[in-house]
Amino acid sequence: MVSVLKNSAKKIVLLLSALGLMLAFTGCSASAPQKAKAPQEETAASVVIGKTGKGSVKTVVRNKTGKAIKEVSIRQSGDGEFSKLDFSKASEFKNTKLAELNIPAKYLKDSADAVEKDGDPGAAKVNHRHLIDLSLSFSQKEKHEVDQLPVETLKTLKKAELRFDAESDLVYFAGETKKGEKFNTLESQKALKAAAEKAQAYKEAAEKAAAEKKRQQKKLQRNRQRRNRQRNSLILRITIPLPHNKTRNPATLNLKAIT
Repeated sequence: MVSVLKNSAKKIVLLLSALGLMLAFTGCSASAPQKAKAPQEETAASVVIGKTGKGSVKTVVRNKTGKAIKEVSIRQSGDGEFSKLDFSKASEFKNTKLAELNIPAKYLKDSADAVEKDGDPGAAKVNHRHLIDLSLSFSQKEKHEVDQLPVETLKTLKKAELRFDAESDLVYFAGETKKGEKFNTLESQKALKAAAEKAQAYKEAAEKAAAEKKRQQKKLQRNRQRRNRQRNSLILRITIPLPHNKTRNPATLNLKAIT
């Protein structure tokens, strides 16, 4: 009888121990849920910007600006007008997506002013780089420019991103070359923006000074005209007694002053 009770007690202890282990493992799994896997970024371009052609330069870039890009235009740095690049496969360049950016071959030609520099075409080409500006439209009211991008560097990129810096309100290019070298245009964009603002301030100051000078000239001219009118309206009253005039009042001649 005693042995039966001991065997029953052992079984109960074993069952309680097993139950305790089950609860312990269950509690650990409940308190430490599995980490969600980060979504993998797409590796295929969702949109093609610009047409492929002979001599064109292709680079793949990811949109990390936080907004969809509706339109992309291009020009050679120093030129006045932008040319719109066509979109295919999609109507916009969505945030976080990849795009294939094709730069037409005509933007790799030497500009006329660079070739003629110092009258030595050979010397002008030594340090000459092909630079382009991109105009990015997020909406009709919001546009940003990425200026003076070296096309030769874009050829070497294995990874490229368009990013937005809220502090400076600038969109810039960032990436990595096939040799592992970092590429980032933010500081150059800041320098270009500062130079443009300085030039604009100088222009506005010059225009203000010219307007003030013109205003002073007009004021001086008005004062001169007013003095001339006053001088011309001056009347000399000369009294001449007439011998045959029997009236008490002599004759009076009104003569304009001769200036």
